[in-house]
Amino acid sequence: MGIFFILLLPFIVKAEECNIINNNGVVIDCAYYNDLLEYYDAKLVDNFTQDEFDSFKNNDLDDIEIESYLEVPSRAFFQTNYKRIEIVKNGSFITMSLTWLKNPVVRSHDVFAARFTGSVAVNGNTVFRQFYTTSSSVMISTTASKKTFSNGFGYSFKLSNYSDMEIFITYSITGSGSIYTSYQHATTTTSLTDSKKYTLSSAGYGNVILFDSSVENNYDNMSGVHISV
Repeated sequence: MGIFFILLLPFIVKAEECNIINNNGVVIDCAYYNDLLEYYDAKLVDNFTQDEFDSFKNNDLDDIEIESYLEVPSRAFFQTNYKRIEIVKNGSFITMSLTWLKNPVVRSHDVFAARFTGSVAVNGNTVFRQFYTTSSSVMISTTASKKTFSNGFGYSFKLSNYSDMEIFITYSITGSGSIYTSYQHATTTTSLTDSKKYTLSSAGYGNVILFDSSVENNYDNMSGVHISV
């Protein structure tokens, strides 16, 4: 009578790798992609450049810091949310965002700026993006006019005539101190030239944007936010 021996060998089933390739060809692990959506808008993640992704991909997402302000004006018993400004610190990678929660009536030249204190400085380039929806398509515009100062920078840009508008500015920093950010909406028709009549000061709108007296009444004086870095 023959004796049969059955050798039981362990086997390993290798899970198929899951990656997402964004609009700029950046390869992002699916699990990490979903984690990023806890902190960033999907439209921004889908358009990160390789340089942007490389600047934070090794960071611990549990250490991300977020400061935001929701503008909630009220009229008698009627209350509505217009827009939200936010700043996200992910290591040295900074994201400033403005989300329109209700479409504005006036679409002219708005201003989005950052003021630095201490030894904070931009390391490399700043990236401006305006997202909006037309029909069923998400569009992106990078058209804006930048002003650079010794204590920060700002962008003037024409607000889209479409809906679901979100504006993002991303950049990396060096040094330590604080970042103050402000978004000012033009409530009356304002030219690009007039929108650039400002400096950066704690005495300005949102503790950032100090407009020339000839144009300061063109803007809504929304509160800003700041974060320590």
